[in-house]
Amino acid sequence: LFIADEHKDFLMILQKRLEKLGMEVRTATSGKQALESAVKSLPDLFCLDANMPAGGGLAVCEVLALDDEASQIPVIIITGRKDQEIIRRCHSMCAYYLCKGDQLWKSLDCVVHELLDLQNETEPVELDGEVGPEPKTSRKPRSRNQ
Repeated sequence: LFIADEHKDFLMILQKRLEKLGMEVRTATSGKQALESAVKSLPDLFCLDANMPAGGGLAVCEVLALDDEASQIPVIIITGRKDQEIIRRCHSMCAYYLCKGDQLWKSLDCVVHELLDLQNETEPVELDGEVGPEPKTSRKPRSRNQ
């Protein structure tokens, strides 16, 4: 799993949270670092802040969409902004949108479990009002033309 956020404290908390779920986690503090690391070894999941220096999570998502293999990797965009344009862009790229706040940890745990098949297939996933694409089985690759 790969996470990127320019706020190092939040990044560390997020990393520890995901490691407790049994994930192997790599981190970056900018979009550029995220892309450079992803080129070396593609993760099973990207968890990216929408706004970072040297390319935010949405820009990283758009670049990943250009690569056949990378475009198949699920992306979660995490942001403190409840901006309809960000939500629209996430949907257009089949990326999950999660807003930083009280429900982030519960929502993140559910989405990560769903995307990485870490839970029982029959257990429903609740997103507490967060926005995500259709379930993984009907997921389409991200592309700039969607």
